[in-house]
Amino acid sequence: MPSEYHHGLTFIHENGEIRPVDPAKMTTIGVVGTAGEGVDEEAFPLNEPRMVFSHETATLEKLGIGGTLRDAADAVTDQGISASMIFQRVEEADDIEKILSNIIGSAASATGVHGFNHCASELGVEPNIIVAPGFTSQRPGNEANPVVAELIPICERLMSVMIADGPDTDREAALEYRRDHNSSRLIIVDPHVKLWREGETAPTIQPASARVAGLGVKRDKEKGGPFWSFSNQTMGGIAGVSRPVSYYIDDPDSEANFLNSKQIATIYREAGGQISGAEGGFTFWGNESASNDPLWRFYSVQRGRDFILKSLKQSLKPFLDNNNITAHAVTTVYETLNSFLRTLIAEGKIIDGEIVFDPSLNAPEQLRLGNLRIEFKAEEAPPMQHITVGSHRYRPAYQTLIGDVMREIESVNLAA
Repeated sequence: MPSEYHHGLTFIHENGEIRPVDPAKMTTIGVVGTAGEGVDEEAFPLNEPRMVFSHETATLEKLGIGGTLRDAADAVTDQGISASMIFQRVEEADDIEKILSNIIGSAASATGVHGFNHCASELGVEPNIIVAPGFTSQRPGNEANPVVAELIPICERLMSVMIADGPDTDREAALEYRRDHNSSRLIIVDPHVKLWREGETAPTIQPASARVAGLGVKRDKEKGGPFWSFSNQTMGGIAGVSRPVSYYIDDPDSEANFLNSKQIATIYREAGGQISGAEGGFTFWGNESASNDPLWRFYSVQRGRDFILKSLKQSLKPFLDNNNITAHAVTTVYETLNSFLRTLIAEGKIIDGEIVFDPSLNAPEQLRLGNLRIEFKAEEAPPMQHITVGSHRYRPAYQTLIGDVMREIESVNLAA
């Protein structure tokens, strides 16, 4: 019935159908660090996030000569891809403790790493992989790195992961570093890498985190989403690693396997052939985050779930306030979730799942208050981390051999 008298036609736009779920963007790299001498203060002001693409040479030159931000863009580009990057520039200082304080910044003033919290509103995009090359390997006072500690809750809020560089000394120090943290959003990589810079006559040691982030974006683009590990890719643009890391594909007694078993990713040089299973180059190796929870130890599983929830967050918002809780509206939300689930299964991003409307979780008192709950159950596929091949002798082969001999003899006799 019309709300007012109208002798004519009225057209009403109905919006009660299943909605498509737009996939969340998961390939933006956030970098917090310093600029170099001659930085363009207008292009890259202190503590104000700026988005650039890693291939935009003219823009990157405005970062000046030196600093860590431009190196990060070079490291990403070395992986053979272009990526959207968010730079949060902080003030340079004479000592590392002061720079670490600048990196940590303040939540109240949105400085340092806290600037990432405001990227969505200011830039229309937020970081999904965060790095702070050069500022995560330290353990001041033999305690946990403060930048990592500050970034983990930010990653929780943003549904992002961070890649932290380990101490780059030895495996014992790397293990001590790992004990400082427990988060499915933290990927630790050790050691650093060696590379040559223009005009230099010796290799430079550089943190590997930005290069790992580049490999992550590369894998996401190749596979079509964040459900796959960054591991087992050749790292581009490096001449070596800061210390040799051993690896044998068929023997657990190696440093790479030791580090991986402690949830530390690493980089090793391919020895070739039967030793490492490949012919050359430097391979990033490691599937696990620094989490004590076995359900979320694979960072690809965590990032896959982040993708699901981010996609749903932006796609379910139109239902809020535009619909009342009715059987039709609830069914529409249910089918929207179910359609998305079927798509994820068909694309091989999850193994299986189920959408459930549970009456026990939707009491009349809650529905009266406008609260609806629907369960989204999904199982992200884990990486194929270990393959066992059973090697057996095969006695029936001799029965085949005997049969072949008998046929040959019979053929000879017939010919005679």
